[in-house]
Parts: sequence; structure tokens; C-alpha cells
Amino acid sequence: MSVFFAGVINTVSAGGSLLTLPMLIFLGLPSAEANGTNRVAIVVQSLSAVLAFKRKGKLETKVSSIVALPAIIGSIFGAMAAVSISDALFQLILAITMIVTIVFIVWDPSKREAPGVMLSNNRKVLGMIAFFGIGFYGGFIQVGAGFYIVLTAMLIMQLSFIHANSVKVMITGLYIFVSLLVFGINGEVTGG
Repeated sequence: MSVFFAGVINTVSAGGSLLTLPMLIFLGLPSAEANGTNRVAIVVQSLSAVLAFKRKGKLETKVSSIVALPAIIGSIFGAMAAVSISDALFQLILAITMIVTIVFIVWDPSKREAPGVMLSNNRKVLGMIAFFGIGFYGGFIQVGAGFYIVLTAMLIMQLSFIHANSVKVMITGLYIFVSLLVFGINGEVTGG
């Protein structure tokens, strides 16, 4: 039931990994394995959400195509870092990340309406740099990455909340899939 609830949270806004990742660690999985395994559901949720946005005609492909590659490259580096650190260090980083993410959930500046201006070259470059960082973070830990994607898409890329959310599910699906491969190659994904 908690996995279903986390999936709904991830699709509608973000933050489902706040529940699932600590739960997997609590159930006894080593941190890197829990981190890798958590990504399987995120890939499925993202694909389902992308299809739903596409059916509704709300899929933002222009911005997604600009930021996808930097996010994917960042996620490869982030996942490689995540599989190479100790459980204790990962759990410390997870605790800090959860606190910061909860602050963003409470504050939630993403609800403001985007001005809808044309996307300048400076905004594109800044967005690509930001999405590389988000990709690294998402490849490393993923907790709350959806919030950072939505904020970046709204504040830098000037998208509405709905279109920013569609970028979130598309980009998350892409970079989480690639980072899942890194975790899988390193034997950090469990099948049951």
C-alpha cells in the first residue's frame, strides 16, 4: 500500500522516494541496493505518467529535449558515486537530504504561475547546467529530485506547473532508467 501511495505522490508532484527509500533500508537492504531497487518503480511510474500527459496533450517535449542529455550524463556520474560510498555515509546524506526536501515540500514555491516568456539562450544554458546537477543528484539519491526539476522548469525554463510536471516525469524516467543500469551492473538491484 505504501508503494502505491508513493507512486501517486511521485506522479502528481514529487517525493515518493521520501517514503520508499528509507522503507527499503528499514527492511534490511544495504543502502546502495535499496537505492538501486527503489528506481525500478520510479521508471514504471514515469513511463505511465508520460503516457498520461501525452494522452492529455500536456507533454512538454521542447524543454525536455534541451535538458534530457545533461540530466542523463549527470545521473551516470551520480549513480557511480552512490555505488562507491559506504552505507554509513549514504545514510547520513539521506537524512540531510530528507530534511532539505521536507523544507521544500512545506515551502513549495512551485505553485506560482510561470510568466510564459520565450526561452532565451541564456535560460537554455542555465537550464542545461541545472539539469546536469539535478541528474547527478537524482542518479545519486533521487529523494526529492522531482521538486528540484519542477522548480527549475518553472523558474528557469518559464513553464507552467503542469508543463513542468510533465518535464519532471519524462526527464526522471530517462535518467532513472540510465542510473538503474549503473546500479544493476554493480549488482545493487534486488529482485525480491
